[in-house]
Amino acid sequence: MATQGQKQNKIVWVSLLFATTLCVFFAKDVGIVLVLMFLAWFQNTSYAMSSRASNRNSMLYVAISSLAATAVFYTTLGLLVRNDMTLVLMIPYTVATVAGSLSGAAFSARIESMFGITTSTEKTSMPRKVKVALTAILGVVAIAAIISSPQDLTGALIVIAAKWGDSASFGLVRRSRNTSNVWYHVGASILNAGLWYILFRELVTAELPLALLAPYMFGSMMGDLTGQQVSMRIERFLGAGADEHIQKKLGFPWKPVVFVACIGFGSVLWIANDMKYALALLGLAVAQDISFALVSRSRNRNNSVYHAIASIFSNGVWFLTFRQISTANLPWDLFLPFATGRIMGSVTGVGISMQIERAIGATSDSTSAPASQKA
Repeated sequence: MATQGQKQNKIVWVSLLFATTLCVFFAKDVGIVLVLMFLAWFQNTSYAMSSRASNRNSMLYVAISSLAATAVFYTTLGLLVRNDMTLVLMIPYTVATVAGSLSGAAFSARIESMFGITTSTEKTSMPRKVKVALTAILGVVAIAAIISSPQDLTGALIVIAAKWGDSASFGLVRRSRNTSNVWYHVGASILNAGLWYILFRELVTAELPLALLAPYMFGSMMGDLTGQQVSMRIERFLGAGADEHIQKKLGFPWKPVVFVACIGFGSVLWIANDMKYALALLGLAVAQDISFALVSRSRNRNNSVYHAIASIFSNGVWFLTFRQISTANLPWDLFLPFATGRIMGSVTGVGISMQIERAIGATSDSTSAPASQKA
């Protein structure tokens, strides 16, 4: 007899299949929609695996999943930007990304179970064969990054450094939003918001050329590895765990939210050239990172319906937010409204998510494995 969880999974997947059929049936350009949906599905499958990997203790899994996620994300984003992020693509993109997020979480859970990968932050030794594999992957991607940019090596190195910083800081955000330590999350979010804006301002202006794909991938993989290892050390130092809020009643983090909100609204009033546009972007950025926090935590927990609902909002709002800033070429006067909106949303989303998880009993879905199995 099917369990309640299995029934919920079937309902979610039947709904996604129905939505996919409608997207293809009503599409004006079926070819573009099918390519976009495949890339979006693959993007979020690999991204969900990368997200879970960053919250676990295997460097090799982080490297491999990061490589796949980065390559497909860059390709998909380039397709969207070159098609002016038209709203016609929003629904098929969102449907495919929700399916991908669910697929990635399920695939990742099987891989983690197979190889004994867990959420433990304890120090473990890396087996020699894992070190060799990790070194080989890093070497191949580094060589590809250099070979692919012979005419502009300086530009490639800048992209590697910028993406390394962006991914490392996002690794801190991704792990910190899955703990119960609010101020660690705030600090990581501030750092990442700034680095992200600087990086993508340059990439969107250049329309994400394929020549920068390999440097982008190498910087991303190195950043993901750096973020994972640094965050694990911080978590051990702070004693930050993934499920503390289930046992302890932690209040909503009002103080950091109000503090950042004052900066955000101040920047809209006194810095932005177009107040209405900046205010709309601030609101979208808040909504985006509330949904990001919800989906980030939900894909690391054991409730598929919670994950599906969070993913719908996450990918739909991301599309609208990125469209808002990319069509304006990410001007500097929108930096503070966007950055503060992201921080407000991320902290708020974590607070909301912890309340939901405590109410439905959704816990981190990995158990400890023997140290000898951890890579």
